[in-house]
This record gives sequence, structure tokens and C-alpha cells, in this order.
Amino acid sequence: MKPSVIIALAVACMAAPMSPQGAYKDALDIINGQASKFNDAGLKKRHGQEPDTFNVIFKDGVSIDQISEHLKLLDGLINKDSLNGIKNAFDLPSQKDGSGLMGYSGHFDKSIVEALGKFSDLVTIEQDRVQKLPTFEGFKSTSNVYESSSYGSDWSMRDDFFSWWRNSNTWGDWWYARKPDTQPGAWPQPKPRPEQPVQPIGDNPTSPAPAPAPAPAPATEEPRPETPAAPSSPATFQEVPTKNWGLFRVSHKQNSRDQTQYAMNKNTLNPTVAYIVDSGIRTSHRMFEGRASWGANFADNSNVDFEGHGTHVAGTVGGAGFGVSPSTKLIAVKVFSGKFGSSSQIMQGVSWAIDDYVKNKAKYPRAVINFSGGGDTSEAEDALFRKAVEMGMVVAVAAGNENSDACYVSPARAGAGTAGFITVGASSADDSLAFWNAQTNKASNWGRCIDVIAPGTEILSADYQTDNGILSNSGTSMATPHVAGLAAQLMATSSELLTPAQVEEQIINQNNGKITGRLNGTPNKLAYNGSGR
Repeated sequence: MKPSVIIALAVACMAAPMSPQGAYKDALDIINGQASKFNDAGLKKRHGQEPDTFNVIFKDGVSIDQISEHLKLLDGLINKDSLNGIKNAFDLPSQKDGSGLMGYSGHFDKSIVEALGKFSDLVTIEQDRVQKLPTFEGFKSTSNVYESSSYGSDWSMRDDFFSWWRNSNTWGDWWYARKPDTQPGAWPQPKPRPEQPVQPIGDNPTSPAPAPAPAPAPATEEPRPETPAAPSSPATFQEVPTKNWGLFRVSHKQNSRDQTQYAMNKNTLNPTVAYIVDSGIRTSHRMFEGRASWGANFADNSNVDFEGHGTHVAGTVGGAGFGVSPSTKLIAVKVFSGKFGSSSQIMQGVSWAIDDYVKNKAKYPRAVINFSGGGDTSEAEDALFRKAVEMGMVVAVAAGNENSDACYVSPARAGAGTAGFITVGASSADDSLAFWNAQTNKASNWGRCIDVIAPGTEILSADYQTDNGILSNSGTSMATPHVAGLAAQLMATSSELLTPAQVEEQIINQNNGKITGRLNGTPNKLAYNGSGR
């Protein structure tokens, strides 16, 4: 054989993706073999209802050889003609050595579960359960996006708004420039907008009184010293108009009654990706400018956001004019079908997002996961989200809306103990901890497991029903994407490749002591982008 042919073959072999080998291949063979029988309609017809579903997560430090041996023992316990067996794996196929095999989900009867319990040194076993989207946050349609203007639904004018927004001019300048001059054919130059004095606001006398806290805690917490601003110069931040008051609040240290300007660092240096693990995204919405796409769907067979929760969240992360980071790619990972999704679906979605990030890390090394959901405590869920941080992703999750301790919510409780994993509580426009409904006791969760607070009341973002609508929504679900967006924007504008821990440090420790009222042990930290305003 010619030397040139030998070299070409060697190069081809080096370029070809390595297939799983050894213990990892053995493990996958068992998983795939058990999963394949769930496609047998006759098997289900013979046996009827499937046993309960359980999620099994391998503990830290368990090797692929131990995992393979565990699965071989499990395989020996399962009757091939039964409805017991593994249905899905929580795996990172990009890790060809098996180091990304984190666990599995399957149907197991009582005897199998008892047998699995004997492997407690290797695995955590939890029954799968249904989680519900926090739908108390009833969407309010805003038919006329810019209510103070008279142009109604003219999208050419809204498109001009987005263009003007990107060019960092003021809202008044944009509207003035739309009007023809008194001289035929002439258009005026934008007039400078007069500087508005900052008007601090105090307690809102019309706000409902907070409900009594379930447990005593100090009214305030001694704020830790603030972190110096990120390397970005304040000169790189420019004021742009916004109708989302949350963008004002995360970019200004002091509050004001005029919350219509977003101080944004427009010096975008790096591409970023935000994985929206939720109900899906209406990717065609004009706010997304073609940057939103579908990644994976573990909830149903329809790549449609039927609830609007994920679309609204995505708009706050990266929608033009309403989002914190308007250059980031938005990837829909659907884990809720309608209002409901199972823990196993959520864990599959997180696993997929991690693996997609790892596969594309050379091109997109800067990424964030937003999960605006949560439920009862779960070691399995907590472990999956921690894995994302370990692999290099920033994670932002909601604290919950039950006016209770976030330390009893997963994955929220895991944030405080993991740098780069940010648990987010919600604030109102007057800088109080958010309280939405006294009758149903709906308010932001609180406590030491929260890392930071962000705007979460009457947030305007993308509508899921039309490509040009805007909706108002409230909840820690709406606060969380402000923080995910801050993470994406910080990574996009930094000249360095920041670690998840560095990103969190810059977001949570630059604007302390601003939240008023009874915090019940919640760190008094308001999310901030370091603009210097």
C-alpha cells in the first residue's frame, strides 16, 4: 500500500467518532435491550398497567465499571417478558468513556425496587412524580405593546423600535424621529433627551401586607461586602429604552420611578447559548429575530409551546427590546406538556442540554440553563443540575412561589451550596420581596438557599399565541430568566472565558442591601450587571 494511502487512512480513523467500548458499551447494551421492549404493544396488552416509574442516579465517584456491574445484576433480576425495565438513560453520549452516564429511569415493581435499594452505596432511587408549571402567574395580554403611543399594532414601527433600541438611542428620540418634519421630505435629527433625576422610591402603600412567615428569622441580613465591578468599563454601557422595568432594575444600583432605560453593555465579543428547559418556545416570534430554535422535546410530539411559560421566559433571557441578553441563542428543551411534566422528563431535558453543550463546546463554550420550575426535594434532580455546572454551564433556577423556605424545593435548594448554580427569588418594582396573592399565600419563596433576588412582578415578554404579541406575567419563573440573561450577557461581553462560579460572583454580589421588608433569612442581594449606573 502506498504511504499516502496509509496516511489518509490514519487521518480518517483519527477523525472518525470513537464508538463506546468496554464497560460503557456493555452498560448501553443492557439499557437499550431493556428499553426496546417498551415498543412491544403486545407485551403491554398482555400485562396491562406498567409498574410505577422510578429514577435512579449514580452517586459521585461511581466508576463506569461499577455501573456496568450494577446493570448486569439488575438485568438478571428482570423477566424479559415483563413490564419491568429501564426505559430511558440520563446519559451524555458525547462522553465516549462512559463518564457521562448519570443514571436511568424505568418501570420497576416492588421486588425490583427493594433489590435496587441494596445498592444504596452506588445509587439514589426516587419514585418519579408529576410536576406542574406555576400557572397561578396568570398571563395578561397586552394588545398594545407601547401603550403610551398611538401607532397601535404597526409592526414596521415596532421593527424600527428594535433597530433604534439596538442603536442605544432613547425612547423619546425614536418616537420623535418617526414624525415627519414640517418641511416636506425632511426628517429631524433626534433631540437630546434631558437627564432625568433619579427618584428613589420607598414602600408602596397599596402593596398587600406580607403574610406571617412560617418560621422566625431576622428582618434583615448584614450584607457582605460588594464585589468590585467586572473588568468592563462603565463607558461600554449605554442606556437603551425598554418597556420591561426589570431591565432597568438589574442595570441600576438605585431604584427610580422612571424605569424605562436599560444600561446595557453592547460590546458583544462572544456567542452564547441559553437552554430554556420549560414548555417550549414560540421560535417564530419577532422578538427572537431568528435566534430561537428547537433542541429537544421530551414531553410530547408537538414542537409547540401550548402554555406560553417557556416563550415568556425566553423573551426575558434574550428577546430584542425586552430581554437582558439580546444576542444569545435560545434553545427550546420541552419537558412540560401543557401544565404538567414528570421529574424523569425534566431530567432527560437537562441531560440533553448538558450533552448538546459538551458536543458544541468548541464553538459555544459559554452557556446557561434556565429552569423556571421546581417541586418537592429530589436528590436525583439536584444531582443532574449540579452536573451541568461541573461541565461548565451556568445554571439559574426558580426559588418557587409558595411563600415558604426554598430549602424544601428542588432543584432550588441545591443552588446555595454550588458556585455557578444560582437560585433566584423575586422582587417587586418597589424593591420589596414579591407578594402576589394574599388569599392563596402566593409570594416569592425565601431563605438561606436563595442566592439572589431579581425582578419578578408584571414582567413584559413574548406572547406564545402570536408572533408579535407581548404578555405580562409574574413569579420567580420571571425573575430567573433575568439572572440567566445577565449570565449570558456577562459571558458575551467578557474578554475572558469565565467559570460558572465567576459569573455568579459578579451577578449576585454587586448590589446588596436594597430589598426591603422581612426577608426571613434571604440574602439581601439584588441581581446587577455592573453597569456603574
